[in-house]
Amino acid sequence: MLSYFSLKKQKKIDEIKRTCYALLQETPWEIDSMPLTTKQIQMILDVDQHVKQVTSQGGDEIAILKACAPFILGDFNQILKASSQELTLYYEKYAGFYRLMKILETLAGGIADGSIPVPKR
Repeated sequence: MLSYFSLKKQKKIDEIKRTCYALLQETPWEIDSMPLTTKQIQMILDVDQHVKQVTSQGGDEIAILKACAPFILGDFNQILKASSQELTLYYEKYAGFYRLMKILETLAGGIADGSIPVPKR
């Protein structure tokens, strides 16, 4: 029997999976890259700070995703339109941003290969 907290945690995990699935479906992977705008760079800086704050308080990947959900559900996919070279520069400079991107990459890969089931809406 699942406890209240286990059930609540599972609901949050399902929500994160649905979010990653939606991001995977909406992201136009086959487009030409575009340079990041000032707004997008600021979003990277904000994400970096959120992740660092969460991890400094002992937060795990789920806590990071919850803290960054407003970014992920907002215009975050616009950042993915940047060239891989440009993103690499930000990965190297901002560890928090890099960590979130690796979490999203892992989730997207798991969803794509079927190892992470996505609950139906």
